[in-house]
Amino acid sequence: SIVLEGTVPAEPWPYRIGDYDRDGTADLMVKFRRSDVISVLPTGEHVAVHVTGRVAGTPFEGVDTIRVVSRCCR
Repeated sequence: SIVLEGTVPAEPWPYRIGDYDRDGTADLMVKFRRSDVISVLPTGEHVAVHVTGRVAGTPFEGVDTIRVVSRCCR
């Protein structure tokens, strides 16, 4: 039950567990449907992104800041 911004569910596949930041702790990598993410995130240089959920019954919350650029039509 992992969701982005409280509404966008993580895709059931693909997912991976690995030590992506090389700190000795296992990390869970999930993906979200691009069109759903685009619909909830505003364009901006410092956009806060919130991910919440439960993994093996344990609740978690994560926040990071990303840059979101708009698509330009040609």
